[in-house]
Amino acid sequence: MGTRSEASETVRALRCGGNEYIQLPIDQEECQLRLDRHLQAAQLVRSLKADKDSLHQQIWSYNNILREHEEREVSLAEENQMLQRMAFVDGLTQVANRRRFNQQIPQLWQQSYHSGQPMSLLLCDIDYFKRYNDHYGHLGGDGCLQAVASAMVRGAHRHSDQVARYGGEEFAILLPATDLKGAQQVALCVQSEIAIAQNPHLASLFKVHVSLSIGLCTLLPETLQQSYEVLIHGADEAMYTAKLRGRDRVVINGPDGLISIVQNQCLVPDNSAGDAA
Repeated sequence: MGTRSEASETVRALRCGGNEYIQLPIDQEECQLRLDRHLQAAQLVRSLKADKDSLHQQIWSYNNILREHEEREVSLAEENQMLQRMAFVDGLTQVANRRRFNQQIPQLWQQSYHSGQPMSLLLCDIDYFKRYNDHYGHLGGDGCLQAVASAMVRGAHRHSDQVARYGGEEFAILLPATDLKGAQQVALCVQSEIAIAQNPHLASLFKVHVSLSIGLCTLLPETLQQSYEVLIHGADEAMYTAKLRGRDRVVINGPDGLISIVQNQCLVPDNSAGDAA
Protein backbone atom coordinates (compact mmCIF):
# COMPACT_ATOMS: atom_id res chain seq x y z
CA MET A 1 0.00 0.00 0.00
CA GLY A 2 1.42 3.37 -0.93
CA THR A 3 0.54 6.86 -2.19
CA ARG A 4 -0.67 7.55 -5.72
CA SER A 5 2.45 9.55 -6.47
CA GLU A 6 4.61 6.50 -5.90
CA ALA A 7 4.18 4.90 -9.34
CA SER A 8 7.57 3.23 -9.14
CA GLU A 9 6.50 1.56 -5.90
CA THR A 10 3.73 -0.27 -7.80
CA VAL A 11 6.22 -1.75 -10.23
CA ARG A 12 8.61 -2.76 -7.46
CA ALA A 13 5.81 -4.38 -5.44
CA LEU A 14 4.59 -6.40 -8.38
CA ARG A 15 8.16 -7.43 -9.24
CA CYS A 16 8.57 -8.71 -5.68
CA GLY A 17 5.65 -11.08 -6.12
CA GLY A 18 2.71 -9.02 -4.98
CA ASN A 19 -0.68 -9.78 -6.42
CA GLU A 20 -2.13 -6.33 -5.92
CA TYR A 21 -0.99 -2.83 -5.06
CA ILE A 22 -3.41 -0.30 -3.61
CA GLN A 23 -2.43 3.34 -3.74
CA LEU A 24 -3.50 5.90 -1.22
CA PRO A 25 -5.84 7.55 -0.86
CA ILE A 26 -8.11 4.52 -1.28
CA ASP A 27 -11.15 4.82 -3.53
CA GLN A 28 -13.94 2.84 -1.90
CA GLU A 29 -15.55 1.63 -5.14
CA GLU A 30 -12.18 0.68 -6.64
CA CYS A 31 -11.29 -1.22 -3.50
CA GLN A 32 -14.62 -3.08 -3.57
CA LEU A 33 -14.22 -3.97 -7.25
CA ARG A 34 -10.68 -5.23 -6.69
CA LEU A 35 -11.83 -7.29 -3.69
CA ASP A 36 -14.74 -8.78 -5.64
CA ARG A 37 -12.36 -9.72 -8.46
CA HIS A 38 -10.00 -11.48 -6.05
CA LEU A 39 -12.88 -13.28 -4.35
CA GLN A 40 -14.17 -14.48 -7.73
CA ALA A 41 -10.68 -15.70 -8.67
CA ALA A 42 -10.36 -17.52 -5.35
CA GLN A 43 -13.79 -19.07 -5.82
CA LEU A 44 -12.84 -20.14 -9.36
CA VAL A 45 -9.62 -21.72 -8.05
CA ARG A 46 -11.57 -23.65 -5.40
CA SER A 47 -14.10 -24.75 -8.02
CA LEU A 48 -11.36 -25.92 -10.40
CA LYS A 49 -9.64 -27.82 -7.57
CA ALA A 50 -12.93 -29.50 -6.69
CA ASP A 51 -13.47 -30.39 -10.36
CA LYS A 52 -9.92 -31.79 -10.51
CA ASP A 53 -10.50 -33.92 -7.42
CA SER A 54 -13.81 -35.12 -8.85
CA LEU A 55 -12.17 -35.94 -12.19
CA HIS A 56 -9.44 -37.94 -10.43
CA GLN A 57 -12.12 -39.83 -8.51
CA GLN A 58 -14.03 -40.59 -11.72
CA ILE A 59 -10.82 -41.77 -13.46
CA TRP A 60 -10.05 -44.02 -10.49
CA SER A 61 -13.59 -45.41 -10.58
CA TYR A 62 -13.46 -45.97 -14.33
CA ASN A 63 -10.09 -47.72 -14.00
CA ASN A 64 -11.55 -49.98 -11.34
CA ILE A 65 -14.54 -50.76 -13.54
CA LEU A 66 -12.24 -51.47 -16.50
CA ARG A 67 -10.01 -53.71 -14.38
CA GLU A 68 -13.03 -55.61 -13.04
CA HIS A 69 -14.35 -55.99 -16.59
CA GLU A 70 -11.00 -57.35 -17.79
CA GLU A 71 -10.86 -59.75 -14.83
CA ARG A 72 -14.39 -60.96 -15.64
CA GLU A 73 -13.39 -61.50 -19.28
CA VAL A 74 -10.36 -63.54 -18.21
CA SER A 75 -12.51 -65.52 -15.78
CA LEU A 76 -15.15 -66.17 -18.46
CA ALA A 77 -12.47 -67.29 -20.93
CA GLU A 78 -11.06 -69.69 -18.34
CA GLU A 79 -14.55 -71.00 -17.56
CA ASN A 80 -15.22 -71.49 -21.27
CA GLN A 81 -11.98 -73.43 -21.65
CA MET A 82 -12.90 -75.56 -18.66
CA LEU A 83 -16.41 -76.20 -20.04
CA GLN A 84 -14.97 -77.13 -23.43
CA ARG A 85 -12.56 -79.50 -21.74
CA MET A 86 -15.39 -81.03 -19.73
CA ALA A 87 -17.45 -81.34 -22.91
CA PHE A 88 -14.77 -83.01 -25.03
CA VAL A 89 -12.45 -84.82 -22.60
CA ASP A 90 -13.22 -88.09 -20.86
CA GLY A 91 -13.12 -87.34 -17.15
CA LEU A 92 -11.64 -90.69 -16.15
CA THR A 93 -8.92 -91.24 -18.75
CA GLN A 94 -8.24 -87.63 -19.79
CA VAL A 95 -8.27 -88.49 -23.48
CA ALA A 96 -10.91 -87.23 -25.93
CA ASN A 97 -14.42 -88.54 -25.32
CA ARG A 98 -16.95 -90.00 -27.75
CA ARG A 99 -18.49 -86.58 -28.35
CA ARG A 100 -15.13 -85.25 -29.49
CA PHE A 101 -14.57 -88.31 -31.67
CA ASN A 102 -17.97 -87.83 -33.31
CA GLN A 103 -17.13 -84.19 -33.94
CA GLN A 104 -13.70 -84.85 -35.43
CA ILE A 105 -14.20 -87.85 -37.69
CA PRO A 106 -16.51 -86.18 -40.26
CA GLN A 107 -14.17 -83.18 -40.45
CA LEU A 108 -11.09 -85.36 -40.92
CA TRP A 109 -12.96 -87.52 -43.46
CA GLN A 110 -13.71 -84.44 -45.58
CA GLN A 111 -10.11 -83.27 -45.25
CA SER A 112 -8.98 -86.70 -46.45
CA TYR A 113 -11.14 -86.39 -49.56
CA HIS A 114 -9.92 -82.89 -50.40
CA SER A 115 -6.24 -83.68 -49.73
CA GLY A 116 -6.31 -87.02 -51.55
CA GLN A 117 -4.53 -88.67 -48.60
CA PRO A 118 -5.91 -91.79 -46.92
CA MET A 119 -7.30 -91.77 -43.39
CA SER A 120 -6.87 -94.59 -40.88
CA LEU A 121 -8.80 -95.63 -37.81
CA LEU A 122 -7.85 -98.00 -34.99
CA LEU A 123 -10.54 -99.43 -32.74
CA CYS A 124 -9.04 -101.00 -29.61
CA ASP A 125 -10.75 -103.17 -27.02
CA ILE A 126 -9.29 -104.32 -23.69
CA ASP A 127 -9.29 -108.11 -23.62
CA TYR A 128 -11.52 -109.73 -20.97
CA PHE A 129 -12.26 -106.41 -19.32
CA LYS A 130 -15.50 -107.65 -17.74
CA ARG A 131 -13.52 -110.39 -16.00
CA TYR A 132 -11.00 -107.73 -14.94
CA ASN A 133 -13.78 -105.67 -13.34
CA ASP A 134 -15.23 -108.74 -11.63
CA HIS A 135 -11.82 -109.69 -10.23
CA TYR A 136 -10.37 -106.27 -9.26
CA GLY A 137 -13.59 -104.31 -8.71
CA HIS A 138 -14.77 -101.14 -10.41
CA LEU A 139 -12.04 -98.98 -8.87
CA GLY A 140 -9.48 -101.41 -10.21
CA GLY A 141 -11.24 -101.28 -13.58
CA ASP A 142 -11.02 -97.48 -13.57
CA GLY A 143 -7.30 -97.72 -12.88
CA CYS A 144 -6.92 -100.19 -15.76
CA LEU A 145 -8.70 -97.83 -18.16
CA GLN A 146 -6.45 -94.96 -17.09
CA ALA A 147 -3.30 -97.05 -17.52
CA VAL A 148 -4.39 -98.26 -20.95
CA ALA A 149 -5.27 -94.72 -22.08
CA SER A 150 -1.82 -93.49 -20.98
CA ALA A 151 -0.10 -96.35 -22.81
CA MET A 152 -2.11 -95.61 -25.95
CA VAL A 153 -1.14 -91.93 -25.84
CA ARG A 154 2.52 -92.95 -25.54
CA GLY A 155 2.16 -95.35 -28.45
CA ALA A 156 0.16 -93.02 -30.70
CA HIS A 157 2.71 -90.28 -30.14
CA ARG A 158 2.66 -88.37 -33.41
CA HIS A 159 1.18 -84.89 -33.37
CA SER A 160 -1.70 -85.89 -35.64
CA ASP A 161 -2.62 -89.11 -33.73
CA GLN A 162 -5.83 -88.56 -31.77
CA VAL A 163 -6.77 -90.99 -29.00
CA ALA A 164 -10.38 -91.09 -27.79
CA ARG A 165 -12.39 -93.22 -25.43
CA TYR A 166 -14.93 -94.75 -27.75
CA GLY A 167 -17.10 -96.32 -25.08
CA GLY A 168 -16.68 -98.56 -22.03
CA GLU A 169 -13.39 -100.41 -22.48
CA GLU A 170 -13.07 -99.44 -26.15
CA PHE A 171 -10.75 -96.75 -27.47
CA ALA A 172 -10.31 -95.22 -30.91
CA ILE A 173 -7.30 -93.66 -32.56
CA LEU A 174 -7.91 -91.32 -35.49
CA LEU A 175 -4.98 -91.14 -37.89
CA PRO A 176 -5.51 -88.41 -40.50
CA ALA A 177 -3.27 -88.43 -43.59
CA THR A 178 -1.92 -91.89 -42.68
CA ASP A 179 -1.66 -94.86 -45.04
CA LEU A 180 -1.98 -98.54 -44.13
CA LYS A 181 1.71 -98.98 -43.38
CA GLY A 182 1.81 -95.93 -41.10
CA ALA A 183 -1.35 -97.06 -39.29
CA GLN A 184 0.12 -100.54 -38.79
CA GLN A 185 3.21 -98.98 -37.20
CA VAL A 186 1.05 -96.94 -34.82
CA ALA A 187 -0.94 -100.08 -33.88
CA LEU A 188 2.25 -101.99 -33.13
CA CYS A 189 3.58 -99.10 -31.06
CA VAL A 190 0.38 -99.08 -29.00
CA GLN A 191 0.58 -102.84 -28.46
CA SER A 192 4.22 -102.50 -27.47
CA GLU A 193 3.41 -99.83 -24.88
CA ILE A 194 0.62 -102.00 -23.47
CA ALA A 195 3.02 -104.95 -23.22
CA ILE A 196 5.76 -102.84 -21.60
CA ALA A 197 3.33 -101.52 -18.97
CA GLN A 198 2.58 -105.10 -17.85
CA ASN A 199 -0.57 -104.22 -15.94
CA PRO A 200 -1.59 -107.44 -14.14
CA HIS A 201 -4.73 -109.25 -15.34
CA LEU A 202 -4.97 -112.47 -13.36
CA ALA A 203 -8.57 -112.97 -14.50
CA SER A 204 -7.60 -113.19 -18.17
CA LEU A 205 -8.15 -116.58 -19.79
CA PHE A 206 -4.89 -116.58 -21.72
CA LYS A 207 -2.50 -113.92 -20.38
CA VAL A 208 -1.44 -112.56 -16.99
CA HIS A 209 -1.21 -108.97 -18.22
CA VAL A 210 -3.65 -106.56 -19.84
CA SER A 211 -3.74 -106.80 -23.63
CA LEU A 212 -5.61 -105.20 -26.52
CA SER A 213 -7.45 -106.43 -29.58
CA ILE A 214 -7.03 -103.83 -32.32
CA GLY A 215 -8.95 -103.43 -35.55
CA LEU A 216 -7.42 -101.29 -38.27
CA CYS A 217 -8.95 -99.84 -41.38
CA THR A 218 -7.49 -97.39 -43.92
CA LEU A 219 -9.58 -95.71 -46.61
CA LEU A 220 -9.52 -92.82 -49.04
CA PRO A 221 -13.02 -91.35 -49.54
CA GLU A 222 -14.21 -92.04 -53.06
CA THR A 223 -16.70 -89.16 -53.12
CA LEU A 224 -17.53 -86.24 -50.87
CA GLN A 225 -20.91 -87.82 -50.20
CA GLN A 226 -19.45 -91.14 -49.01
CA SER A 227 -20.05 -91.54 -45.27
CA TYR A 228 -17.22 -91.95 -42.80
CA GLU A 229 -19.30 -94.77 -41.29
CA VAL A 230 -17.67 -97.11 -43.81
CA LEU A 231 -14.33 -96.47 -42.06
CA ILE A 232 -15.80 -97.15 -38.63
CA HIS A 233 -17.50 -100.30 -39.89
CA GLY A 234 -14.25 -101.58 -41.41
CA ALA A 235 -12.27 -101.00 -38.19
CA ASP A 236 -15.04 -102.51 -36.06
CA GLU A 237 -15.16 -105.63 -38.23
CA ALA A 238 -11.40 -105.99 -37.91
CA MET A 239 -11.53 -105.58 -34.12
CA TYR A 240 -14.28 -108.20 -33.80
CA THR A 241 -12.18 -110.54 -35.93
CA ALA A 242 -9.18 -109.93 -33.64
CA LYS A 243 -11.35 -111.10 -30.74
CA LEU A 244 -12.43 -114.21 -32.60
CA ARG A 245 -8.87 -115.09 -33.61
CA GLY A 246 -7.54 -115.14 -30.08
CA ARG A 247 -7.20 -111.53 -28.92
CA ASP A 248 -3.96 -109.63 -28.24
CA ARG A 249 -3.43 -108.90 -31.91
CA VAL A 250 -3.95 -106.39 -34.69
CA VAL A 251 -6.26 -107.27 -37.54
CA ILE A 252 -6.04 -105.18 -40.70
CA ASN A 253 -9.14 -104.75 -42.80
CA GLY A 254 -7.48 -104.05 -46.13
CA PRO A 255 -7.83 -104.73 -49.84
CA ASP A 256 -6.62 -108.31 -49.33
CA GLY A 257 -9.19 -109.06 -46.62
CA LEU A 258 -8.76 -109.41 -42.86
CA ILE A 259 -5.11 -109.98 -41.98
CA SER A 260 -3.90 -110.77 -38.44
CA ILE A 261 -0.65 -109.47 -36.98
CA VAL A 262 0.63 -110.89 -33.69
CA GLN A 263 3.74 -108.92 -32.88
CA ASN A 264 4.52 -106.91 -29.78
CA GLN A 265 7.23 -104.66 -31.07
CA CYS A 266 7.21 -101.00 -31.97
CA LEU A 267 8.21 -99.96 -35.47
CA VAL A 268 8.77 -96.26 -34.85
CA PRO A 269 7.26 -94.32 -37.77
CA ASP A 270 9.01 -91.39 -39.33
CA ASN A 271 7.00 -88.42 -38.03
CA SER A 272 7.27 -86.31 -41.14
CA ALA A 273 6.43 -89.15 -43.50
CA GLY A 274 3.85 -90.73 -41.20
CA ASP A 275 1.81 -87.55 -40.84
CA ALA A 276 1.79 -86.99 -44.57
CA ALA A 277 1.59 -90.60 -45.75
